[in-house]
Amino acid sequence: MQSLKKIKTPVLDLSVRDDLPGVLETNTLKAETAKAAGNAGYRQVQIQGANLFLAGKEDELVETVAGWIEPFGT
Repeated sequence: MQSLKKIKTPVLDLSVRDDLPGVLETNTLKAETAKAAGNAGYRQVQIQGANLFLAGKEDELVETVAGWIEPFGT
């Protein structure tokens, strides 16, 4: 979490419903840390129904990332 206190650039934090327990357990803390650091560009997204490798969810992954990037003008 210490690194999130220093990051001021936008961050897309992706996870899956069945992600590793350590990832899922820290989602709330990561969001709170980024907010406290003033990183308005931090966003968490969970890809529903995906396994850790996002097999079969590639299109949804691309759409999610592209939708997140779009407001930044790229």
